[in-house]
Amino acid sequence: QLAAAGVALSPDLAGRLKGLHRKMWYHNKVRLQWARAVQQRLAEAGIDALIFKGMQLLDLWGWDPGTRPTRDVDVWVRPGQFDLALGLMKSWPSMTVKATDLHSTTFTFDGVHSLDLHRMPHHLGGRVDNDRRFDAAFAQPGDRTQAMALLLANAFVNDAPDQFVGLYTLVDWHRSGVAWSAVEPMIAAEGLRPVVAAHLAQFPSVVAASPLLKDAEQALQDRERWTPAERAMATAIEEWRRVRASDPPWTFHHWRWALQGVPVWRRDLRSVRDMLAQARAEGVSPLPFILHYRSRRRKQRPGRG
Repeated sequence: QLAAAGVALSPDLAGRLKGLHRKMWYHNKVRLQWARAVQQRLAEAGIDALIFKGMQLLDLWGWDPGTRPTRDVDVWVRPGQFDLALGLMKSWPSMTVKATDLHSTTFTFDGVHSLDLHRMPHHLGGRVDNDRRFDAAFAQPGDRTQAMALLLANAFVNDAPDQFVGLYTLVDWHRSGVAWSAVEPMIAAEGLRPVVAAHLAQFPSVVAASPLLKDAEQALQDRERWTPAERAMATAIEEWRRVRASDPPWTFHHWRWALQGVPVWRRDLRSVRDMLAQARAEGVSPLPFILHYRSRRRKQRPGRG
């Protein structure tokens, strides 16, 4: 695909990319097969489930499985049936609980791949209309616009605006061909337009090369249409970037805590609690997690390596 786009590749880089493509092609074939099997087993138990995020994109758009990196399978079950689904999956011989949090439980299956069982996508939080949101998504699993809006909302609320994980999401969006005008209502309803704008600003060359992303960037420059809460979020993101220069985030969720004005010591305390919970879930010692965390802090402090 790169060659067809006129990108010149050295033989060494071309060879490595071919290897990565073949590896991801195989993994995604296995993961999608597992996702469908899990969905079928849940349905046989009377549990409604929806495959979403990366696996849903591959299914709906029919992309070459080797061209879309994935890390896991994401299955969203009806919130009211989450505990039932969780208990059922814990009984499957191939499934082992890896981690738990408010929104989801992560399993490893066959000791190789990860599967996230979601009570709700992260961006929906503890909202009272989660069942209605699930009903809409479950009733129209083939709706591409809905699938892309769900992916964008879920990804942008999780990824800090300066994390390169967001690049995957922008590439997915570009390849999907779904216009900003189609997904903006849901993004606006979640108050995430400032976070989308921050992601777009982080990758100017990618945005400039994509008419779809360029249109979104231009539309988002009209901040008069933003709600007061969204304008406050945009200001908070700018402040967070100033804070980040002297106090880098140490864990995945530090950026949101920084936006909320949580003091550094409380962010550290929350991070340690997360590590202890992860260690308990995995049945291992928390010491390696804490030492790695401490090492990252030292390396990322201003004036250090």
